[in-house]
Order: sequence, then C-alpha cells, then structure tokens
Amino acid sequence: MKVKLNSTLERASPYFWIAEIGRVKLGVHEANGWCMQLDDRISSIDSEDRCDPLLPVLELDGPAFFEHLKGIADSNRFLSKFMEDFPTELLLKHAFHSSYSAYWPERALAWLINDYALQSSLKIELERFADNKLMPQQVRQRVKKILNNL
Repeated sequence: MKVKLNSTLERASPYFWIAEIGRVKLGVHEANGWCMQLDDRISSIDSEDRCDPLLPVLELDGPAFFEHLKGIADSNRFLSKFMEDFPTELLLKHAFHSSYSAYWPERALAWLINDYALQSSLKIELERFADNKLMPQQVRQRVKKILNNL
C-alpha cells in the first residue's frame, strides 16, 4: 500500500492530516498528538498495537519522511512539537514484534541504520530479533552487526 504525503496540510480542526495510507489518514490532534482516521473512527497512536496500519510508512525513505514533517513544522509552528514526536519507536517495535516475515523488520532496519539513539532504545527488540531462527540469517546478521556496534 502506498503512502501519500499531503503536499499541504489538510485541516479538519482539531485534526491536521499529513498523509494517507490507503483509506487511513495519518495526522495530529491539536491537543492530543498523533492519530489516525479510518472511515469515521479516529484513534490515538499511543500504543504499539495501534501501529499496524502505519507499517507502510516504513517503505518511505526515513530522512525524507522526517524532512516532510520538518517542513510542516516550519510552516505550522503550533504543530512543531508533534512533528518532532512522531511515534517512531512504537512503529519500529511493532515491526519487530508482529512480523511473520522479514519484510517489515528490514524496512525498520533501514530507518535505524544511522540513528544510534534509537538503536540503543530498541536494543532488547534487536536482541530478540537476532535470536529468532524463523527470520532469514542475512537479516539476523545485519541486526547482530548493529548490536555489536552499540
């Protein structure tokens, strides 16, 4: 499923939608932070189990995605604190915990590759993934390399 980053902020006060992932809208509530909307149901992104519809975001180039968020923050100062607090850690944990194949964990690793602070905060997940014999050896070796560098 493709992620469409909105070139302009879609306002439906108190919500501000920044992207579409199929039928899901991704955005922020002006007081409560990151949320998503599917049909008429809006939910906060406040736990790992709510991240499943967001997995396609990992198909985007991480730096380009965060540059998009920075652009939104620069032109909408009142949203800047939310743009800086995208639930990246929850999303990556979900990719490592819920995947039955290496597809989403490989995408998560691409986001982690140059973020040492995030690598450290996900150390437990990375260790578990590295020991998961159901995952391809090549991917587990990449994770072990990250862990050795921590």
